[in-house]
Amino acid sequence: MDFCWLISVWRYSSSTTMASYSSSSSSLASQSPHPWRYDVFISFRGEDTRRSFTSHLYDALCRKALLTFIDNDELQRGEEIAPSLLQAIQESNVAVVVFSKDYASSTWCLDELLKIIECHRTCGQIVIPVFYDVNPSHIRKQSHNVATAFKKHEQNPRNAHKMKNWRDALTMTANLSGFDSKDFRKDRILISEIVEDISKKLVKSTVCNGDQQLVGVDSHFQQIKQALSFEGQDVCIIGIWGMGGIGKTTIAEFIFKRLSSEFEGCCFLEDVRERSKVRDLRKELISQLLGEKDRNVYAFLETRLGRRRALIVLDDVDDSQQLDSLIGDPCWFGSRSVIIITGRDKQVLGRRTGFLYKVGPLKDKEALQLFSRSAFKQNYPRNDYESLSSSIVKYAQGNPLALKVLGSSLSGKTTKEWESALKKLLKGPNKNIQDVLQMGYDRLDGMEKDIFLHIACFFKGENKDVVMRVLESCEFDADIVVSVLVDKCFVTISGNILEMHDLMQEMGKEIVRQESKHPNERSRLWDPKDVFKVLAQDKGAEAVESIMLDVSKISKIDLNPKVFTKTPNLKFLKFYASEGQNNLHLPQGLDYLPNELTYFHWEGYPSESFPHNFRSNHLIVFGLPNSKIKQLQEEVRDENMGYLVASQPKFGYCPSKPAVAKFRAQAVYVDFIKQWNIGVYFLLRFQEIAGALDSALSATPLIPIQNGESNGLTLKQSITLLESPCYFLLERRCSYCLFL
Repeated sequence: MDFCWLISVWRYSSSTTMASYSSSSSSLASQSPHPWRYDVFISFRGEDTRRSFTSHLYDALCRKALLTFIDNDELQRGEEIAPSLLQAIQESNVAVVVFSKDYASSTWCLDELLKIIECHRTCGQIVIPVFYDVNPSHIRKQSHNVATAFKKHEQNPRNAHKMKNWRDALTMTANLSGFDSKDFRKDRILISEIVEDISKKLVKSTVCNGDQQLVGVDSHFQQIKQALSFEGQDVCIIGIWGMGGIGKTTIAEFIFKRLSSEFEGCCFLEDVRERSKVRDLRKELISQLLGEKDRNVYAFLETRLGRRRALIVLDDVDDSQQLDSLIGDPCWFGSRSVIIITGRDKQVLGRRTGFLYKVGPLKDKEALQLFSRSAFKQNYPRNDYESLSSSIVKYAQGNPLALKVLGSSLSGKTTKEWESALKKLLKGPNKNIQDVLQMGYDRLDGMEKDIFLHIACFFKGENKDVVMRVLESCEFDADIVVSVLVDKCFVTISGNILEMHDLMQEMGKEIVRQESKHPNERSRLWDPKDVFKVLAQDKGAEAVESIMLDVSKISKIDLNPKVFTKTPNLKFLKFYASEGQNNLHLPQGLDYLPNELTYFHWEGYPSESFPHNFRSNHLIVFGLPNSKIKQLQEEVRDENMGYLVASQPKFGYCPSKPAVAKFRAQAVYVDFIKQWNIGVYFLLRFQEIAGALDSALSATPLIPIQNGESNGLTLKQSITLLESPCYFLLERRCSYCLFL
């Protein structure tokens, strides 16, 4: 079987060798695998096989991109042979010992063999004996030609102290699994089998060393492996999808190493997204699969590739046309070939893949283990760093890139430095993490970027349907854009709630911070200190489009009644009190609100009325929980308004019949918090409102959402039975909707 090898995957070097870790040891540094310089070292007696078997074996190994040491090619003039050979042996992953008729007659060969056995014992070097025209038992028992050779060696006094070691080395090597030339009709077949065996052993060696470094990858491999169906003759195409830094490339490399020995041609193309010349990529793909240096092979594409079962990995793909150009028709490749594609765009991958696998974050235990390996070179944190480590792992939310980057940056630092680093992370993300995540953001179009930033800075955790209507009122094509953001792993939807990974949210917020060093010149505000500056200072803030503020997290401030005249373009405003304390006050009331407001939520609104000149033509969400409002003028109850949140003790405020009739809301969102000190939310979607809200309270049967069964009571009757916050879906004149 022929194999095409990606040299960068298999070749070890001192600069790229990964550390090997033991799960039972506290320290990993002492268990690093040997820094192999060569893949293979060939030990042979030159006079016997140099110009025949050994030269053919060497050529076959080189054709498969296995870096092979042979004495006549590698030694430089002026070097002493013995030290150079000993070093080459020590730096080789595999040693092939070609036992020929007179191998044992050379003390040079016997000394090589002693070094090989030493490396086999101490470094785990793989040793493969080849018995070429010699009986293995003659080597094992030192009989026939070997016995004759040893009689001559015994006559030299300088060999006396080596005799026993030579014999032991011959016996030990001959007892290892190897190849006997008499079992093969032709040298060509023997050499092919040797090369295949070496290839498999190198794969296993590489994977074993890598497996100890990787965390959580094997479980992904096992799930993906189930999708590899080789029962038929079809080409299997698998997509690996996920956000930046989640481990897609690592998983693909792992699969490539595990499975490559089963295929006749292999190719791993890295960073496809960054390589714009598709023609060059196709040439590289075909060249690797066919194992040829001459890349002008298009004329033979269908016939030659179609004969080989290939394993192909296309890493980081985000362009459908580029993907089509690379893999074209699956019929190009031999039956039962496997193509693995990684990327961040579900839409691109989904077009060509039969199985799409989404990579999720690491579990907490795995995340802590991976972080600890980067920070402490062991599987768990040091005792005095446990709490700090947990905080950083929580921040990374299972993203392997973030865990490794942060762990490496904190390795060897004091606890005080760790605490300082944590404070810095709360102010802005690590640059290396930011750069990786932002690569995907930079490829979004203008509207996609705007909506992503709105969700990151304002709408994360909000009901999807509400956000869609709010964004559409701002002339955004929200449905298609949010779908694109989901496909590209910027946003997730869980239970109809818009969510995103915390690192992705921090990336978005950092992009907004970079708009200006002055908060009043940024498009979105959420940091209490920044909001405080903008509200307290008499500076224009025309750039600000959204403000979100936890009013319990700022110092007490008395707002100027004209405070919002400086933000004429404000569209989204949300003031909430996570700790119940409202530090925003309006001692002189409020004279102005921007008419562009689409989303208005002010918990504990401190005034009894609204600005008389406020026009709610664009208002979709209007929330006043726990407020002091006593009246809403007709201008606020606009027929375009979608969602109303009202709060008043003892039903002190309830719209009159004419007001409700005029208020053609798609939804009415009512919060009676102070009446029973509980939160009761219900949502109506009326096709038209013909009656007053209070009659709905008395007559409407309800369905408790908690158990999904109607209790047969009216809303008014059930409210008195509640002991904790609950959510309800009204049945009458209602088609759907629930805000959780």
